Amino acid sequence: MGRHQSDLRADLDTLTRLFQSLVANIDSVRQLLDAAPILAAGPDLVVACVVLALLAINQRTALHRDRTERSAIETTASSFAVALSTYDYKDLPSWHDRVVGFATGGFRAEFDQSFAPLKELRATAEISSKGTAADVFIKQVDANSARAFVQVNSTAAGVGGPGQMWATPSSCRS
Repeated sequence: MGRHQSDLRADLDTLTRLFQSLVANIDSVRQLLDAAPILAAGPDLVVACVVLALLAINQRTALHRDRTERSAIETTASSFAVALSTYDYKDLPSWHDRVVGFATGGFRAEFDQSFAPLKELRATAEISSKGTAADVFIKQVDANSARAFVQVNSTAAGVGGPGQMWATPSSCRS
């Protein structure tokens, strides 16, 4: 848990204890507020303010959690796309290991199955490629998975000469 999250948790715990104390001692709070004419709005306003503060903290915590989750999805999708589009024909087993480290399910099985022909093609043509993630678009986030599209810019070189491929879409599912 990061420092920001622990600060939010401490604030939420403090407000929760305050609210519980107010509810437990509502009669005393009402008597105190009734005695002070400046607080003519009464204890109901104080309770409403505390409830609204608790709701605001809850929403802020949820927003922070969502932003953190989206950032992690973007980072993973970008890393996967870069791993897939960056390789050197002199060390293709390393490329395989990087890609498989991110791959799951059907894609992993398909990549493993097609690696031998890919390896042979890249080695024969002496193809090397360097990819960079230009942008990430998160399409869907479920409880256990996410779907993102990564725009990859890559530069490749081989016996056929250098070439560039821009804006190659890569679909990542994790």
